[in-house]
Amino acid sequence: MGIALKILKKALLWLITGVIPVVVAACYGVMYTFSKNGKVVDADTGEAIQGIQVSCAVGNRSNVIDTSYTDSYGNFFIAGDTECDAYIFADVDGDQNGTYEEVVIQESFPDGDSIEMQKVQ
Repeated sequence: MGIALKILKKALLWLITGVIPVVVAACYGVMYTFSKNGKVVDADTGEAIQGIQVSCAVGNRSNVIDTSYTDSYGNFFIAGDTECDAYIFADVDGDQNGTYEEVVIQESFPDGDSIEMQKVQ
Protein backbone atom coordinates (compact mmCIF):
# COMPACT_ATOMS: atom_id res chain seq x y z
CA MET A 1 0.00 0.00 0.00
CA GLY A 2 2.89 2.40 0.73
CA ILE A 3 4.42 2.16 -2.77
CA ALA A 4 1.05 2.68 -4.47
CA LEU A 5 0.46 5.81 -2.37
CA LYS A 6 3.91 7.22 -3.32
CA ILE A 7 3.21 6.59 -7.01
CA LEU A 8 -0.20 8.23 -6.69
CA LYS A 9 1.32 11.27 -4.94
CA LYS A 10 3.96 11.66 -7.68
CA ALA A 11 1.36 11.32 -10.42
CA LEU A 12 -0.88 13.90 -8.74
CA LEU A 13 2.05 16.30 -8.23
CA TRP A 14 3.04 15.92 -11.89
CA LEU A 15 -0.54 16.62 -12.95
CA ILE A 16 -0.83 19.75 -10.80
CA THR A 17 2.56 21.25 -11.65
CA GLY A 18 3.02 20.03 -15.22
CA VAL A 19 -0.21 19.50 -17.06
CA ILE A 20 -2.68 21.98 -15.57
CA PRO A 21 -0.51 25.12 -16.15
CA VAL A 22 -0.02 24.10 -19.79
CA VAL A 23 -3.77 23.67 -20.28
CA VAL A 24 -4.51 27.03 -18.61
CA ALA A 25 -1.88 28.79 -20.76
CA ALA A 26 -3.28 27.17 -23.91
CA CYS A 27 -6.81 28.28 -23.05
CA TYR A 28 -6.18 31.77 -21.71
CA GLY A 29 -2.72 32.74 -22.97
CA VAL A 30 0.43 33.41 -21.04
CA MET A 31 0.28 36.26 -18.57
CA TYR A 32 2.40 39.30 -19.33
CA THR A 33 5.80 39.45 -17.70
CA PHE A 34 5.86 43.15 -16.90
CA SER A 35 3.40 45.96 -16.34
CA LYS A 36 3.61 49.65 -15.65
CA ASN A 37 0.97 52.07 -14.43
CA GLY A 38 0.96 55.73 -13.59
CA LYS A 39 -0.72 59.05 -14.16
CA VAL A 40 -0.05 61.81 -16.70
CA VAL A 41 -0.54 65.35 -15.41
CA ASP A 42 -0.07 68.91 -16.61
CA ALA A 43 3.32 70.16 -15.34
CA ASP A 44 1.94 73.59 -14.40
CA THR A 45 -1.49 72.79 -12.94
CA GLY A 46 -1.08 69.17 -11.80
CA GLU A 47 -4.40 68.32 -13.48
CA ALA A 48 -4.85 64.93 -15.14
CA ILE A 49 -4.52 64.79 -18.94
CA GLN A 50 -6.88 62.49 -20.85
CA GLY A 51 -6.05 60.94 -24.22
CA ILE A 52 -2.26 60.84 -23.98
CA GLN A 53 -0.75 57.96 -25.96
CA VAL A 54 1.65 55.89 -23.85
CA SER A 55 3.96 53.66 -25.88
CA CYS A 56 6.45 51.00 -24.83
CA ALA A 57 9.50 50.80 -27.11
CA VAL A 58 12.22 48.16 -27.17
CA GLY A 59 15.61 48.82 -28.72
CA ASN A 60 15.01 52.07 -30.55
CA ARG A 61 12.04 54.43 -30.38
CA SER A 62 10.54 53.15 -33.61
CA ASN A 63 10.17 49.60 -32.27
CA VAL A 64 6.93 50.11 -30.30
CA ILE A 65 5.59 46.86 -28.85
CA ASP A 66 2.57 48.13 -26.91
CA THR A 67 0.43 51.26 -26.74
CA SER A 68 -2.13 52.51 -24.26
CA TYR A 69 -4.04 55.78 -23.66
CA THR A 70 -4.73 57.73 -20.50
CA ASP A 71 -8.28 57.70 -19.17
CA SER A 72 -10.28 60.72 -17.96
CA TYR A 73 -8.27 60.69 -14.71
CA GLY A 74 -4.91 60.64 -16.55
CA ASN A 75 -4.26 57.03 -15.50
CA PHE A 76 -2.57 54.53 -17.79
CA PHE A 77 -1.69 50.85 -17.69
CA ILE A 78 0.69 49.17 -20.11
CA ALA A 79 1.79 45.54 -20.09
CA GLY A 80 3.66 43.10 -22.26
CA ASP A 81 5.99 40.18 -22.44
CA THR A 82 9.14 42.32 -22.87
CA GLU A 83 10.40 45.07 -20.54
CA CYS A 84 10.36 48.53 -22.14
CA ASP A 85 13.61 50.33 -22.93
CA ALA A 86 11.73 53.62 -23.35
CA TYR A 87 8.29 54.98 -22.51
CA ILE A 88 6.95 57.57 -24.95
CA PHE A 89 4.15 59.92 -23.89
CA ALA A 90 2.62 61.75 -26.86
CA ASP A 91 -0.37 64.07 -27.25
CA VAL A 92 -2.15 62.62 -30.27
CA ASP A 93 -5.62 64.14 -29.87
CA GLY A 94 -4.68 67.61 -31.16
CA ASP A 95 -6.15 70.62 -29.37
CA GLN A 96 -8.90 68.63 -27.65
CA ASN A 97 -7.38 69.16 -24.19
CA GLY A 98 -4.47 71.43 -25.11
CA THR A 99 -1.28 70.55 -26.93
CA TYR A 100 1.55 68.97 -24.95
CA GLU A 101 5.22 68.33 -25.71
CA GLU A 102 6.27 64.70 -26.11
CA VAL A 103 8.03 63.11 -23.13
CA VAL A 104 10.43 60.16 -23.48
CA ILE A 105 11.62 58.28 -20.39
CA GLN A 106 14.59 56.02 -21.10
CA GLU A 107 14.63 54.19 -17.78
CA SER A 108 12.09 52.43 -15.64
CA PHE A 109 10.11 54.38 -13.06
CA PRO A 110 8.11 53.27 -10.02
CA ASP A 111 4.51 52.16 -10.55
CA GLY A 112 2.01 54.88 -9.75
CA ASP A 113 4.39 57.75 -10.55
CA SER A 114 3.02 60.93 -12.09
CA ILE A 115 4.49 61.90 -15.45
CA GLU A 116 4.48 65.64 -16.04
CA MET A 117 3.88 67.04 -19.52
CA GLN A 118 4.48 70.65 -20.50
CA LYS A 119 1.95 72.55 -22.63
CA VAL A 120 3.21 73.87 -25.95
CA GLN A 121 3.20 77.67 -25.76
